[in-house]
Amino acid sequence: MVQGNINPLKKYQGELDERVYLRLTEAGLKAHPEADLVVWPETAVWRIPEGTETLLQGRPLLTGLNLFGPNRAVLYREGGVLGHYDKTRLVPFGERFPFREALGGVYAFFFRAMGLGDLQDRVPGEKVAPLGPYGVMICYESVFPSVAQSLAREGAEVLVLLTNDAWFGPSFGGLQHFALGRLRAVETGRWLLRAGNDGITASIDPFGRVVAEIPAHQEGFLLAPYALRTGLTPYTRLGDFPVGLALTLFLLGLILRVRPPGWRNR
Repeated sequence: MVQGNINPLKKYQGELDERVYLRLTEAGLKAHPEADLVVWPETAVWRIPEGTETLLQGRPLLTGLNLFGPNRAVLYREGGVLGHYDKTRLVPFGERFPFREALGGVYAFFFRAMGLGDLQDRVPGEKVAPLGPYGVMICYESVFPSVAQSLAREGAEVLVLLTNDAWFGPSFGGLQHFALGRLRAVETGRWLLRAGNDGITASIDPFGRVVAEIPAHQEGFLLAPYALRTGLTPYTRLGDFPVGLALTLFLLGLILRVRPPGWRNR
């Protein structure tokens, strides 16, 4: 996996040197020719760069595309895109702007102040579905258990998170995002491969243990161990239903326990 360290604002404005991913991928595959999959972060490139096919030598590539419409991940191999996934859970005030009709002037003021021009809402995907065996999540989709749960139910054998954590800056947001993503591996019983721009890039096993990682704010490549796994965990099958049932029974028992004396005679 490849971790960049690119200013997200410059990336959005089109000032992106895609050669950083080619350079890191070339170095990574030279050091680890046994790698069978290459993963780049969310919105890594505008298009698949020229020379990528030769560099990969038949290996598949999972990468985010920096499109103006959908926030998209693609599975690329041997000169062609085999499939794509568009993010379904859009971030309020980041990828969609609630009440735009009423707050249009407010949005425009901040957009201009930040040099972003007239930002438009991204287009959400229609369905959560894996790309072959790869269950791709994009950025903050990893905090929603239902996304990983749906991917596992649809046949994903490994989870892959493409993210751009540079927006968090020096805050604890990136670490929180990383910690929440680890829970998805435990819930689904799947390995999780996490490729981040500026954030943590890591391989996480089905028990939530970090097997290999590149720390945040450090450019580099990572040989990330993983395995394809099938089968569904109890949580993947049942979701939050057992927890909801247990909570309902607990509250019912608590109500009956604190009933006032003589309530049967009323």
